[in-house]
Amino acid sequence: MPEIVTTPTIQDAQRPFSGKELASHWGPRTDMILRSSDLVDFHCHRTLLAFGSEAFRDMVDVATPQGEGCEFKDRKAVVPVSESARILHSLLLRLYPATSTDTFQLVHPADLDEIDALFAAADKYNMPQVQEFTMDVLLNSPLIPMDSLRFFLWGLTQDNSALMGKAAYYTLDNVPPQIPALIDPPSVYAECLALLPEFHAHRGGHIAYSVELMGQSLNDSMLGQPDFYPEYLTHDNRTGQDFVWWDWSNDGHADGCGTTWGIQDQSGTEVWPAPWFQKHISRVAQCFRAIPGGLTGREARNVAPADKAAIEACPACARRAEEDLAQFSFQLAAFVDENNMKATNLCWV
Repeated sequence: MPEIVTTPTIQDAQRPFSGKELASHWGPRTDMILRSSDLVDFHCHRTLLAFGSEAFRDMVDVATPQGEGCEFKDRKAVVPVSESARILHSLLLRLYPATSTDTFQLVHPADLDEIDALFAAADKYNMPQVQEFTMDVLLNSPLIPMDSLRFFLWGLTQDNSALMGKAAYYTLDNVPPQIPALIDPPSVYAECLALLPEFHAHRGGHIAYSVELMGQSLNDSMLGQPDFYPEYLTHDNRTGQDFVWWDWSNDGHADGCGTTWGIQDQSGTEVWPAPWFQKHISRVAQCFRAIPGGLTGREARNVAPADKAAIEACPACARRAEEDLAQFSFQLAAFVDENNMKATNLCWV
């Protein structure tokens, strides 16, 4: 039985590169075809290609009726390129102003696999406008929190401090980043890459120290300094009422829940939060050392079983602790996010 040989199917690209001009189209007709590596034909205009890229200008010079071995389709010279249809589509869109509203979307994780190829193609064809466009897409991508280290590396290799800073900020919501062995031998990027885990550890220590102070006396000499302990974390900033673990204004607390220490000095009476909260916030501080982002702050509403038992044993805490912890965790996360953003801008941007 003879062997059946199948011929790969060549398809035309979608508009505006399909070669099928609209009836209302008043400009010059396409006069050249770029064929992608996956056999999709892009019908283009020689003038725009030559104007937008020196590399494409050389292709235009070769793709003439006098060019040796040049394939023709619909009376247009066909020039094969090594890029996929998706990458070629994104490159060409940057050369056609009328299609500038059609953007290279980064919505699904699989979309990120195209970025390295797009940067390589833009460099190959000497198209800095594509590199700038791609960087804008990366900066506004909703995927940064999901793959922050990858975005950081793109910012680093493209010398874009804004993307580096934004990505570094989102690494704080994960365990300390493990830098992959991408650089061998060490290159210009090695020193900057090494700073990322250091930044993570520094923020973890700083936030943990700030959080540990929340279990201390209100008369501690460090309290009240905005960089370490904003006073609004002692109370619900919606109502101004002290959180229940700080509220000793009535006798609703159980005997073992907390106390106002009657130590009189120049600062007045020394007040401590409820013991269960002191233990809870100490555990929260340790979590921040590992993951110093706002997500850890949002988890501060969840207490350990022993702390929950102490809460349930106190009438005042049993009534209010759940709601107060929810609001406290919201305010704590906002405090952490704000301070991390300031630190990120100082370090990277």
